[in-house]
Amino acid sequence: MARPTQHAEAGASLTEAISEAIVELYGRVYGHDRTIANTYINGDVVVCVLERILTTEEARLVADGAAAKVIDGRVAFQTDSEDEFTAAVERASPVGASSRS
Repeated sequence: MARPTQHAEAGASLTEAISEAIVELYGRVYGHDRTIANTYINGDVVVCVLERILTTEEARLVADGAAAKVIDGRVAFQTDSEDEFTAAVERASPVGASSRS
């Protein structure tokens, strides 16, 4: 579920579209639908902040003191799925917008 951000109306619809796309993809990839996203745009920089992202197993590992294991797994996974998340943002963005590495 994406929360609306506080931007001008046109910007708000874009930030909401990006938030919704990322939450949908995140749910599909990680298998849960409790993630919340807030997207901010400043010029050509887009930042999507996610909350409530840990799976039940990841939360258990963190509680058991194995946060480093969760971080390592997330970094590896995010590296592998970066193109999928980038494409989701580009689809929600104005025609002709693309990301830069």
